[in-house]
This record gives sequence, C-alpha cells and structure tokens, in this order.
Amino acid sequence: MSFNISIEKLDDKGKRDRYEDAFTYWSEKDIKGNAFYCFAVADGVGGLDKGEAASSIAIDEINHWAANTCRHLLTDKAVNLELELTELLKQINKHIFCYGKKRNIKLGTTLTMIVIINDEGRILQVGDSIAYLIEKRQAYRISDKHTQQKNHRSYLTSCIGTNEAVTLFQNQEIKLAAPSVLFIGSDGFFNCLDIQSHINLIEKGKNKKVLPTLIKSVRDAGETDNVTGILVRIKNDLS
Repeated sequence: MSFNISIEKLDDKGKRDRYEDAFTYWSEKDIKGNAFYCFAVADGVGGLDKGEAASSIAIDEINHWAANTCRHLLTDKAVNLELELTELLKQINKHIFCYGKKRNIKLGTTLTMIVIINDEGRILQVGDSIAYLIEKRQAYRISDKHTQQKNHRSYLTSCIGTNEAVTLFQNQEIKLAAPSVLFIGSDGFFNCLDIQSHINLIEKGKNKKVLPTLIKSVRDAGETDNVTGILVRIKNDLS
C-alpha cells in the first residue's frame, strides 16, 4: 500500500545577510503504483565558514542519490534502506570535509531527511534541524537533538562536514499512518514556535497555505534566523 502525499514548502531568509538553509523533495511512482518520496532540510552551521556551501552540497548529494537510486529502491525489495542512508551520509560528509580541506576552511551542516517507500518511512538526522509527526491533534518530535547546553547557550554535538567521519547520527524507522502530517524544518523555525498551539491549522489547512502563517508567527516572536519548512500531508491512497 502507498500513501497519497502532498507537500507545502517555504523558506525565508529573515534578517540574516545570507541564506544558509537548503531543502529538497522528491517523488517517484512506478507503473505498479509503488511510491518513493524524499524530503530533506539542511542548515549550514553558524560560526563556521560557508554554511550555505555546506548545506547546498548536502542537498546536491541527496538529489543525486534520489535520482539514481529511487527506481532501484522501488523494484528491489532486498535493498537495505538503512544501509543506503548510512552510505549517503558518509558521501555527503566526505564531500563537505574535502571541500573545506581543499580551501583550508571549516564548514558544516545539519540534516533532517525522511524517505518514504510506499507506507514505510525512515529518518536520517544529524544536528538540530527538526522533524515532527502530527496526528490526532498531537505533535510528536521524531528527530533526535544533537545539542548540549553550556553557559545558557546551545552547542551542536554532531554535524556533517567538520570531521572525517560522522559518529553521532539517527538512522531510524518511523511508523507512519494516515491521516497525519510530517513537519520538517530548520531550527530557526522551531526556536519560537509553539507547535501545539497551531495543531488545528496544520492538520486542517489542506486547502490553504499554512507555512506563511507559521513563519509570520515566529517572526512576530522575534526570530531572525533563516527559516525553512516542509509540510508533508499523508492520506490513504483512496481518500
């Protein structure tokens, strides 16, 4: 069984000089009705060099992987998606790390990525970008948070590209059901957003754009960071 999936996406630079987020989404169906979806948000690490380059490299690698792998994932049931995503993470990290080494700079990015094949989902997570699963008027955070608090500030404990290997990451199956909503975004979206107070809008906003309202909410609350979000609405294929 495959889901009926629709998406809404939006990004906003805010008051920052540069837009250091990047995102992508893919959808592919074969003649048998099998479906592949991929959604990803990357956020270049502040305080390092060329955050926009790091996030762009990550998304470019994901696009390349999806374009070359999605058909194979749909036709070969023996393919191990967990292993595929681990190898993809290694490739992204290698590309960013080598980019920095060649230029004698240090750069990195976070990544939140969800892949859905028919009715099965998996999340790949590094850093503090965020994914929620929203169903039955409740929001459940499904992404790990790779940060620690020190002197009232939050510091990343893992990101992509700063070292030769990423040792802390989440590569985990996620249980999906219809109807529900996946909300994937950079940390700038969620620093000032009370997601539970917007549950009704997110769940029921199928006929209008929801993300502009949410972005206005975080801007009104004082958020100045880049904001990037993807809403994924999941329904039964026949609904």
